[in-house]
Amino acid sequence: MGIDNSLGTLKSFKNIKPASCEWEFPSVLPSSTIQDSINNDSLNISVHIKQDPANPKEHFLTAYIPESVVKETNYLPPHDATVYVFENIEETDLSEYQSFNCHKSKLTEASGWFKQVFNDAEGPTTNEAIIRGMDPEIFKRLLQYSYTLTCDIMNIEDALTLIEAAERLEFNNLIKQGFQYLQTNINSSAIWNIWKVADVYDCKKTIEVCKDYLKRNIVSILKDTSWLRTDVDYALRALNVDGLPEAVNEAIFLDATLIWREWHIQEIERKTIYIDSWQYERQEQQEREEIDHKFASMVRCIRFSQMVKEDLRYISNNIQYVMNVEGIPRMIARAFRNIQFDSKETIPKEYQKRHIH
Repeated sequence: MGIDNSLGTLKSFKNIKPASCEWEFPSVLPSSTIQDSINNDSLNISVHIKQDPANPKEHFLTAYIPESVVKETNYLPPHDATVYVFENIEETDLSEYQSFNCHKSKLTEASGWFKQVFNDAEGPTTNEAIIRGMDPEIFKRLLQYSYTLTCDIMNIEDALTLIEAAERLEFNNLIKQGFQYLQTNINSSAIWNIWKVADVYDCKKTIEVCKDYLKRNIVSILKDTSWLRTDVDYALRALNVDGLPEAVNEAIFLDATLIWREWHIQEIERKTIYIDSWQYERQEQQEREEIDHKFASMVRCIRFSQMVKEDLRYISNNIQYVMNVEGIPRMIARAFRNIQFDSKETIPKEYQKRHIH
């Protein structure tokens, strides 16, 4: 819609109307009658997805157009496609679904998946699509995005959920919007989940944001409760971090590693409280061995050469499970030697200071 303020009229310009738009409006209207609905010389038309009161499983689209332009509030062209969304992934379950009446043109513009479904040159033309294993409420938001190209992301968890759904249905622009939200709202509690999804979808920019945030906030990250649940592969990224903007006490890295092990051991013990079975005892032993194996790879990342001799002495005398890790006694002995005799021996890069000199 364009506004001709010189004539005080509203005109419908066919040449700027999207090809998929089939709404019809009067060619000329006094602009004074719609002044309250005009913003920046534009007339906004909002599209909503509503539930059919007579059939809660079915949804339809409505467009709100100011009554001063047209009296009808549902002025969308007739739908030409129906999407059936089943939250259950099993094909045998035909009961729990919701249907959405919509327009092919909008779906195929926004989604590569729908473009393939509705424009498959090798198969017969179809007006229906079936999606399984997706929350209908999530699809409703994807459908809304198809018409408005906007999506209000509520929080980081919401962004992760939307990215997963958008990737499945190839809403590529929505995926970009989701990652932009993650990049802007990254924090010490969410960094690991953000980093994981960035790795899965190979979002290099988000990966770089995670690396930079890790360097600038390593202390708060290691002290956050989310650290306890971090997968060992991502924990190693934190424990191998270099190029910190300022010095950090190496004991913080060791403490984080010890706490990580303790929490995982306690998780195993919690599972055995109400279970009395020799078979589970065997499984518990295997899980403990797996935790100790992961812990060993983590504690070897500690730069003992950057710790004070009091800390080294305490570890040697009091933390036996650290000293039982292969290679650790030698590393600590070397660190003692460097401190005690002010050794000029060259320290390997992986044991040097983490911060920028």
